[in-house]
Amino acid sequence: MERRLAAILATDVVGYSRLMGVDESGTLAALKARRAELIDPKVAQYNGRIIKLMGDGALMEFPSVVDAVTFATEMQLEMRRRNADLTEDQRIHYRVGINIGDVIVEDDDIFGDGVNIAARLEGLAEPGGICIGRNVRDQIRDKVDLNLEELGEIKVKNIARPIRAFRVLLDEKASALSTPVVAVPSLQPRNRKPKIFMALGLLAALLGGVAWWQLAPRSSSDTANGPVHDLRTEATSIAVLAFKNLSGDADQTYLSDAIAEDITTELSRFGNLFVISRESAFSYREQTKTAKEIGQELGVRYLLEGSVQLGGSHIRVTVQLVDTREQNHVWAEKYDREVTDILVVQDDIVRSVVTALGEKIWLEAAESLRSKPLESFEAYDFSLRGSKALHKLTKDSNQEARRLYKKALELDPKLPDAHLGLAWTYYLDYDAQWTDTGTEALDQAYRLAQMANEEGAPGYEVHRLFGQISAARGDHEKALQHIARAVELNPNDGDLLATRAMLLRDDGQFEEAHKWIEDAIRRNPHHPDWYGSVLSAIHYLEKDYEEAISVLNRAKSLAIWDHLILAASHAQLSEIEKARQHASEVLEINPGFSIARITPRIEYRRQEDRQHYLDGLRKAGLPD
Repeated sequence: MERRLAAILATDVVGYSRLMGVDESGTLAALKARRAELIDPKVAQYNGRIIKLMGDGALMEFPSVVDAVTFATEMQLEMRRRNADLTEDQRIHYRVGINIGDVIVEDDDIFGDGVNIAARLEGLAEPGGICIGRNVRDQIRDKVDLNLEELGEIKVKNIARPIRAFRVLLDEKASALSTPVVAVPSLQPRNRKPKIFMALGLLAALLGGVAWWQLAPRSSSDTANGPVHDLRTEATSIAVLAFKNLSGDADQTYLSDAIAEDITTELSRFGNLFVISRESAFSYREQTKTAKEIGQELGVRYLLEGSVQLGGSHIRVTVQLVDTREQNHVWAEKYDREVTDILVVQDDIVRSVVTALGEKIWLEAAESLRSKPLESFEAYDFSLRGSKALHKLTKDSNQEARRLYKKALELDPKLPDAHLGLAWTYYLDYDAQWTDTGTEALDQAYRLAQMANEEGAPGYEVHRLFGQISAARGDHEKALQHIARAVELNPNDGDLLATRAMLLRDDGQFEEAHKWIEDAIRRNPHHPDWYGSVLSAIHYLEKDYEEAISVLNRAKSLAIWDHLILAASHAQLSEIEKARQHASEVLEINPGFSIARITPRIEYRRQEDRQHYLDGLRKAGLPD
């Protein structure tokens, strides 16, 4: 494993989802032009390299921090000039963060706290601005003539110590650095071998479906009920300690470290879980402090401890989750594997650990919510309760979720998870026919999702909802683009994979839909029931009615759309009595249900799929 010191630059587009929603093709064309005409030439001019592109952002490395800062300054000034002649909804603004740090090099990618801090600095920058760390300021102080504004020490997510940050002022001094843009061929990120952890297990079990529980970062300011950080610690915060090497061979420590680090990496992909960095957690390797002491020092509710024993062709990994508040083990598991390909086995173990771990944390957090009076909660907690109600997927629970989300927004109008959760309540009203307002509920869901995006909700969650709204509006191409982007942003979220399957199903791509939903179920054995709803509907459209019924017979509970598929499937098999039983359940849940009302809301693109579905409902005796 190679390490080196690097100047790291992270950048992203401000309000990317909003721009795409307003003018998708125009935005993509503008971004492509900015890169070809400005960013690539300037990166080449200052000897940088683009490590990877993320659609709305990029990670870059420069051999000199002076070059990195000069590049960023020139890029932002030129973007300001190019935006001047555009209307506000056409302007593209970047945020830039720059850090110097020790990075881990794997193939042509880089990882580590050095990269994470650059990303956090980028998040602190203003639209069109540049934010740098103290170490960058110290290096350029006597080399680049720029004015800086100190922002103080700021506590940021997943970084143990506060960051002392500075804003680069883009004034006359900055303008004096500008040099002409010289065109160069487009710079593509170097090809990289697929990294092991990209294929690891999904965390959809986390929070019982991550889209329903958005724990986005909050301000660090105190409220009447105490600091927000304390509330986060009460819910879902964790540090993965260095695993013990029990192999009797010190040279095998790399394996125990790799497994613990991969688990940390996979958990960190979720903006909704507070995960302490590897470096901070591993610093307790040789210490004898209690779990409570470590939890207090790191500010986390849970510790994950583990050990690895490799002997001959056999590997045993033992893990246990510790509640630092109670100092007791709340979950433990042992994994025994035969070693044929150690990397494949490592992936399998990490996938299993992370999936089970996410499920346990969700259950523990839900239990904590039930044990506390609502009056003691503030905005963050109202939002959590709203999410818990939302994923019950009933009309009454949906209304209760909406009430709680609105209460959260009364207390904190900028809480992104509450905006996004509230958006979901309106989408579900439309999708499940719980409202007679037609497309008004769908439009309201879209507006609230835009607000959530502007307030900083995780991009993969926003794109997921945008995808489902686009499908409901009949724009299947845009729906698939949104969900593809969501999966790109977070390939470890099972809900995204299951949603992609659903949207592919609606588009008539049944073979691809099968692949995605089966992968989601395989990686997330504790998946919510709606995964089965997606799979059952695929079977129905393929006219495999017996399998459609079999899938839903294994569900713990059934939603209205499940009863519809069961009614249609039994009717197609001429099992009329069973079909009418499920039709009765549909009318019990929604007395106003009719085929005429549901027809405009069927999201299947192909006319034959729509007719096939409606034919089954009519045979089941549901009212026209």
